[in-house]
Amino acid sequence: MLFNPLNYPSCFSKPDRLTDITSWHEHIPFAFTIVQMLKPKIFVELGTHKGDSYCAFCQVVSTLGLDTACYAVDTWEGDEHAGFYGSEILEELKTYHDSIYKGFSQLIQSRFEEALDHFSDGSIDLIHIDGCHTYDAVKHDYEAWLPKMSQRGVVLLHDINVHEKNFGVWKFWEEISKHYPSFEFKHGYGLGVLAVGVDVPGEVLNFLNMEEQEIVATTKLYSYLGDKIALGHQLQARGAQINELNSAIQARDTQINELNSAIQTRDTQIDELNGAIQARDTQIDELNGAIQARDTQIDELNGAIQARDAQIDELNSAIQARDTQIDELNSVIQARGTQIDELNGAIQARDAQINELNGAIQARGTQIDELNGAIQARDTQIDELNGAIQARGTQIDELNGAIQARDTQIDELNSTLQAMQQSIIWRLLMKFHNGFVERLLPMSTKRRKLYDFGLNRGRTLVNEGPGSFLGKSRHEINDIEPISSEIENDLNFLDFYKNREKGDSVQKHDNTVDIIICVHNAFDDVKKCLESVIKYTAVPYSLLLVDDGSDAQTMSYLEDFAKTYGAKLVRNEIAKGYTFASNQALRLSIADYVVLLNSDTVVTPEWLDRMMECAESDERTGIVGPLSNTASWQSVPEIEVSGDWAQNDLPSEISIEKMGGLIAKYSARLYPEIPFLNGFCLLIKRDLINDIGYFDEELFGKGYGEENDYCIRACKSQWNLRVADDVYIYHAQSRSYSNEKRKELCKRADDALLSKHGKYPISAGVLDCRYDRILEGIRARTKELFIRQELINTGKKRWEGKRILFILPVIDPGGGAYVVIQESMAMLDIGIDVRLLNLKAHKEKFENNYPDLKIPIIYSQSMNIDIDNEKFDAAIATINTSVDWLESITQKGGKPVRGYYIQDFEPYFYQEGSIEFKIAWKSYTKFPDIIRITKTKWNAELVKDEIGVNCQVVGPSVDIDLFRPRPRNKYTPNRPIYIGAMVRPSSPRRGSLQSINLLRNIAVQYKGRVKIIIFGCTRNELNSLNFLNDFAYHHMDVLYRKGLAFLMNELDIFVDFSSYQAMGLTALEAMACGATVIVPQTGGSKEFVTHELNGLVVDTLSENACLKALNRLIVDDELRIKLGKQALRDACRFSPERAAYNTLMVLFNRTN
Repeated sequence: MLFNPLNYPSCFSKPDRLTDITSWHEHIPFAFTIVQMLKPKIFVELGTHKGDSYCAFCQVVSTLGLDTACYAVDTWEGDEHAGFYGSEILEELKTYHDSIYKGFSQLIQSRFEEALDHFSDGSIDLIHIDGCHTYDAVKHDYEAWLPKMSQRGVVLLHDINVHEKNFGVWKFWEEISKHYPSFEFKHGYGLGVLAVGVDVPGEVLNFLNMEEQEIVATTKLYSYLGDKIALGHQLQARGAQINELNSAIQARDTQINELNSAIQTRDTQIDELNGAIQARDTQIDELNGAIQARDTQIDELNGAIQARDAQIDELNSAIQARDTQIDELNSVIQARGTQIDELNGAIQARDAQINELNGAIQARGTQIDELNGAIQARDTQIDELNGAIQARGTQIDELNGAIQARDTQIDELNSTLQAMQQSIIWRLLMKFHNGFVERLLPMSTKRRKLYDFGLNRGRTLVNEGPGSFLGKSRHEINDIEPISSEIENDLNFLDFYKNREKGDSVQKHDNTVDIIICVHNAFDDVKKCLESVIKYTAVPYSLLLVDDGSDAQTMSYLEDFAKTYGAKLVRNEIAKGYTFASNQALRLSIADYVVLLNSDTVVTPEWLDRMMECAESDERTGIVGPLSNTASWQSVPEIEVSGDWAQNDLPSEISIEKMGGLIAKYSARLYPEIPFLNGFCLLIKRDLINDIGYFDEELFGKGYGEENDYCIRACKSQWNLRVADDVYIYHAQSRSYSNEKRKELCKRADDALLSKHGKYPISAGVLDCRYDRILEGIRARTKELFIRQELINTGKKRWEGKRILFILPVIDPGGGAYVVIQESMAMLDIGIDVRLLNLKAHKEKFENNYPDLKIPIIYSQSMNIDIDNEKFDAAIATINTSVDWLESITQKGGKPVRGYYIQDFEPYFYQEGSIEFKIAWKSYTKFPDIIRITKTKWNAELVKDEIGVNCQVVGPSVDIDLFRPRPRNKYTPNRPIYIGAMVRPSSPRRGSLQSINLLRNIAVQYKGRVKIIIFGCTRNELNSLNFLNDFAYHHMDVLYRKGLAFLMNELDIFVDFSSYQAMGLTALEAMACGATVIVPQTGGSKEFVTHELNGLVVDTLSENACLKALNRLIVDDELRIKLGKQALRDACRFSPERAAYNTLMVLFNRTN
């Protein structure tokens, strides 16, 4: 009998559930048909996501009234093809599903193999496989579930017509469809129908065995029906969008009306500003008058020069007059410098007024931009005045030329002078002179520097001329009197960070400690808490238990526990409340430290030693608290969800003990100081208790709020409160009170706290806790911690034991080498045997510049090295000159793999046509089998455009454990805005001179409001730029790795005005520390910087655009802080483990 779709009218039904996951919409008509044909007893779907396909199967089962049991199996976590997502997907689907299909359908949240035990062999009639779409994954799913299929069994495979990325369903379908009756739909990414049972109903077999003409007609029919559903869904979505746009248009019309009204108001303001500009024009006229007065002074200088000519008549008089004239000239230059400074000050004051006007103008709309044009015209007039000043300088140069002519006459007398110098009388005179000067003007004094300056510059004027005289004088005046006296002192902040560094090892405490645990029922929680304390707490310590009116079961357990472990037990027959119970125990304690530990907690290894080390880090640290899953501000990774405190449930594969180990592993042990600590676990110093006493029983006797009151009292007494950020203690949340009782107690405690201390210390303290930049950094890294650990665990399963050699023939510290090193460290954690290869001649300097490397290093005399498949599975070049090293590789069976880690387009480093340029150009194609790896898509596309070869992108990475927010040096509320820039004069694309000129503009404009920091080059390299060195800045030289991380922590803004950046590691490092960055629009930085979301992206070829962006960040505090906070979170998504994992995938996915 022929297959007739009209026999199955369900195919014309309209699906009830359609979401934005449209990939299965076109196959829903056939889903209706196959269920009506097969009438399965059990239906299973592997991979459900938002449930469009699964709900379609359930809908037809419900509509036809079939006796079918349906099951959806999925982790609802996502995968590399569907993308990863959170629990909200399952929650939404479950809400929809349970209200309609719960009677015959079940959602099973598990991995596919874990769900096998739910089904007996030979029980499933229909299965839809739509999980991970790689060849290995779909083959594994099919083979694992095939024994579960019944004699009537039919298998559906989705995406059999997708050949992109690493989809492999099509390949598996080609193999398996040959062995069973099958049918394939090519529309909607492809759907394969496979009859694997030996007793498949005839209706299904008729469908599978259709003639060619029937196949074409049937395919067209179901394609049409699927298109109808998909298009209908799109049409409905478009309708909703149109409605939203209409609403937006109406709102926009209202805004336009309001703006028109505002424009009228602003017109008045513009008129007022024009008046201000006219007043400024008057001031400019006054400046012109000052310039004319200065011209008069120049005329007076000409007169002084003529007087000097007359004095040359006699030799001795000429020499004496010359010295006098040099002194007079120095005085005139200094006077002129003073006048210029005054004029610059006046111009800067005007510029400050202009900036204030610009700030108002930016907020006032498009029309006021025209006024900005007028202000820029005035700035042009000021520039013309500056040009006039330069013209006066030219006149002075001409006068100096006249001086040179006079000096020629002096040179004619030098021969006589030289003869005098050779005479005995002259030598005796100079000997007397030198001894006299040494006694009167000792070395290193300011007077001696000024004396030497005058003497040396006099010699320069005579021997080298006025041009050299003016240039050297300008530099030496700056050296004698630094622009900012803070420059040298600020270098000490590196010592501040070094002194705060903690080692990895944990010190065993030797102070006495009483651990106080107050108990009121909640037997299961109490048992877990005490068992964890016994298991994970290092001696010395004593346990002091307070049974505050617990029930018989809990009371009996505590009595037995106290006898077994020697704990001291106090019982209140009637519950007094937490505050009274805690004070009972505190009065009994005499130890150096006391721990107040909630009975619903679970501690982790080394918790007490680590908290004690935090407490001992500062003599004024009085209270210490740990991190937790739910402990208000100490919660990680989230502090709140949907307006309530976050629960932060741990992933199923991470135990509490393991979480404690991970927190300790990735912690920098920063011990952030905050004004409030959660009372679930408090380590309190005895000195603090002696100072401020116990909890306030009068106001907070029932518990709740007593720890907040205690924290405020401690802060008022100048005690510090710190978080031991290397300790994680799980908090189950108390079950001692009902929700209603708990809310009542919280409300009462809040009122009491407010009446006792007032609003300010509470609200200010809450803001400090919520927005503490160090805790925000810890939360962001904890969120990434789970992904890092999953990558390490998965990587170990796939590649543990693989051997990789990175060819890294470098000496000096640099971003490219650091990237290789940090990702190699991540590979070590994954279980890869990583080695670095360098030249033996580089060894000493390399190890000095890269201290404490934990990666084994091989040193070779030359590039002719013996690399074969017995030693390494992959050898990776890291710079164009190291690609030739791969020539000596001996391969067998494609191993070792050749790789090239590309971090820039290196031909751009050299002059086109040079030998170096050609070597770099050919390096990309030197070996046909080489795997090219880049950090960014931009770099890959550039190599593709220029060379014509493909690269694999593994993504940027940054060492988020080193580069992170830390406590800052000398923090004050009026702290200036720290602006940093890396300057590399040796690299033209860095835009070093443009960067310094822009920073000079900012320094002059904002003065003490900003602090400019330049780093990345030596003082000699900096001076080679020959910039106008007349502004306050701090030069930090070339920093070691940790020093750079410490500097980044101080910065509020980091600017990179390079013409392009292949990746921009330094900007990413700054983001990881919480700085707001400006990066070039050309290059790969845009792959981690989104304009106005987590940074600013500018056209760095436009100085005006760069200056405008930097001004914007300085003036707009809210924008700068918002971008920095988002940058801090986003940078953590680029941990070295991600890039390392992707690199391993690229290297070994062909053989794995």
